[in-house]
Amino acid sequence: MPQDKDKQSRTPKRRSKADVDSEIEFSSPTKRSKLRRKRTSEKKAKHSDDEARPATPDTPWTPPRSFSPSKVVTPTTPATPATLPRSPTPPPTFMRPVSVQPSPAPSSLSPFRSSAAPKFSETIIPTPSKASRSDDIPAASMPTSTPSPTPLEEPDDLRLEQQIARRARVARKLSQYAPVLRTLLLLGALLLLVLLPIAKEPFSRAVYVDENALQPGQTSTSWSMDDVHEADRFSADLLALAERNVTERYEYIAAQLRAFGLDVYTQSYSFHVPGSAPIQGTNIYARARTPRIDGREAIVLGASWQSRWRASPTASKVLPYVPNDGTDCALNIRGVSLTLAMAQHVSRIPYWSKDVVFVLSDSYLDGMQAWASAWFGQMHPHLHAEPVYGAGSQIWNALMLDYPGDSYSSISYLHEGRDGQLPNLDTLNAITEILRLSHMQPALGLHGSTHEQVLQTPHASAFPSWLPMSWLETTLLGRDGVHWYLAGWRALLTQFRLLLAGHPSGIHGVLLPFHVDAVTLFAEPASGPYGFQHLGHVTESALRTFSNLLERLHHSQFFYLLPTPYRFVPIGVFLFVPLLLAAVLTLRGLSLWNALGRARDAQRTAWRTQHTPADDAGALSLLAQPTYAEFAALCQDENARAQFLSYNRPVLSALLAMVLMVATGLAGLAVLVSMTPTPRAFTQLIVTLTLVPLVCVQMCPRSWAKSLAQCIHAFALLHAGMLISVLATLNFAQATAMALCLSLTLYPLSPPTCSSRVGYRLMTLWLTIATPLSLWVIALAVPSTSAMAQALLLHAVRDWYVVRTSTLSVLFVGYMPLAWQSVLAAGLYARAA
Repeated sequence: MPQDKDKQSRTPKRRSKADVDSEIEFSSPTKRSKLRRKRTSEKKAKHSDDEARPATPDTPWTPPRSFSPSKVVTPTTPATPATLPRSPTPPPTFMRPVSVQPSPAPSSLSPFRSSAAPKFSETIIPTPSKASRSDDIPAASMPTSTPSPTPLEEPDDLRLEQQIARRARVARKLSQYAPVLRTLLLLGALLLLVLLPIAKEPFSRAVYVDENALQPGQTSTSWSMDDVHEADRFSADLLALAERNVTERYEYIAAQLRAFGLDVYTQSYSFHVPGSAPIQGTNIYARARTPRIDGREAIVLGASWQSRWRASPTASKVLPYVPNDGTDCALNIRGVSLTLAMAQHVSRIPYWSKDVVFVLSDSYLDGMQAWASAWFGQMHPHLHAEPVYGAGSQIWNALMLDYPGDSYSSISYLHEGRDGQLPNLDTLNAITEILRLSHMQPALGLHGSTHEQVLQTPHASAFPSWLPMSWLETTLLGRDGVHWYLAGWRALLTQFRLLLAGHPSGIHGVLLPFHVDAVTLFAEPASGPYGFQHLGHVTESALRTFSNLLERLHHSQFFYLLPTPYRFVPIGVFLFVPLLLAAVLTLRGLSLWNALGRARDAQRTAWRTQHTPADDAGALSLLAQPTYAEFAALCQDENARAQFLSYNRPVLSALLAMVLMVATGLAGLAVLVSMTPTPRAFTQLIVTLTLVPLVCVQMCPRSWAKSLAQCIHAFALLHAGMLISVLATLNFAQATAMALCLSLTLYPLSPPTCSSRVGYRLMTLWLTIATPLSLWVIALAVPSTSAMAQALLLHAVRDWYVVRTSTLSVLFVGYMPLAWQSVLAAGLYARAA
């Protein structure tokens, strides 16, 4: 008994939870944290002991709180519960046992499943309901802890078969719905193209100045009537020198610039164009240096001697004066006079943050191209020009003036550059904001269209009453929406034409390839009410705005369309037009490629069934698709071999045909730019190039014609989709025009399903005629369009040598090879029919 009392005294007394909480609360912070950690560890230990305690025969086993039923894989023929050894610890997976059975042996005809491991299937034993308790289950039915085998993984060849079958099902679905998808994409692209001029979001957005540093119209200008009188004096002097010796004109302009205290230089240049006299001229440029900067940045203000205004020669010296020199170009006398007056005005202002370079170029585009090439050090081999002095400054912005008349009523933006390049949209938006803030805001237009032309655009009332014009204005276009929709379409078509030709709309366009954001202000000749006073204020305010820049313009858009000067179509909208058309052509090419593969497999299966010997049981001894060597060993007929081989995909021959068409285009371009561009020589070149695909048709064996034609057709469509997708971000108009033309010519072409040789010959003739080169020959043969065709040829070659446009390259290397491939495919279809 004393020993028991000592043992009881040494045993610690179990304290209640309230005592432990009280001790933790009134202890020090260090001791409090230790007690809390100790209490947490004790709880964890007690919880693990409860879970690890085995079930006794008297106490039924209950699953722990963290228990989750899972599958147990057991053999196919499980032992009965009576024959299983009793285990004192039942497994925790009795609620859902699963048995695995081997799958039946694979067929002997499959070459892949002969050595495959057996599959396993699951047999799920019903799970006891919640109402049943573990103590109601007899001991004999309690599962044991016998280890269950892990299921074997499926063989790699079986998974490969399933993956191939899955891809085949997806391909069949896509092939089934491909015509519907192509039709929807084509209709969507055409619908989006029609909706582009709508003056509502998401089709177009209102313009805004994105660069805060510009601050357009926030400064007061100092242009006065004295400067206007000086501009009138310069205009009268230049008008008197218009028909006199050009040397006197150069000397007069240079003397006036030197009188303003500017650094004046001249530059002589000469362009050599085959078949014509050299294009020569002299540029005059001066630099107004700002005393407070180091001269590393500059702004360009320029004007060309000739204007974009086209008119017949005038007998008297009236403005706009058009001399009888064969160019039908009015002289930009008022633009040059305003540039001289602005040079005098700028030289008296000391607070510019950049130097101002004044460029008075000779002729029209060639003078500014020669000066820009020499200034930026990118001379091309057909230009011989004197070096420029005072270069080395970074030019970020440029403003060009085209003012051929005494007065004007509207100002137009000329913003398109070479090969579809555009200035940053903030350049235009800043001038738009300056004009809006001016006390007399003139009408603002695009591409030289007069305000009267915009006003003459028909309204909804001009259309027949049965057309739903009123409903369109009410639901979609808004008030007077038909009028502005048609005016926007006119502006977009003009911009589309300029981008398609790659021709700059003004002399500013030659500066855009040198990363200079430039624009030309074209003052439309009219009887009034604006003149030097208003245009001088706008010019000075624009120069002050560009002078505020601290870096190049980069915030706003570089790819856009302008239906009006106050709204623009962003690239995220109009770019879908060529991309959707490219997707249509690509899907069509993939469909033709898959159809050619299916025809090849079906023909091989038919030949295999016909020519492969069978064994005694009647089963085919060769189950895989035969190669040509295997088939040649079975069939000794040469015609049968050729027919069997004709169903292959002639990829190499099709690629050689594509390379031949591209080489033909390159050769035609090289001959065109090196020869004298006469109509007769160009016609002979076109006829020679057109005969190349027709000769290739006659050289192809008839047994190969259909498969080769379908392969060339598919490759041409895929090539067109790729080319249009790349060209869409460079020149929207060229990509869209190419996609539309190919959708009308190459897309409707299809492989022959019956004997229709006459129809395919007519299709070949149509595809041969429906090319730009063939249409030019037809226009040359028509008397009413012959002069226009000759002028088009001369302008294209001149732009290639002077402005360095890439329109001829896109035509001869991009579009014409695709057109010739369509001619080749149609001819081969006709030969195979």
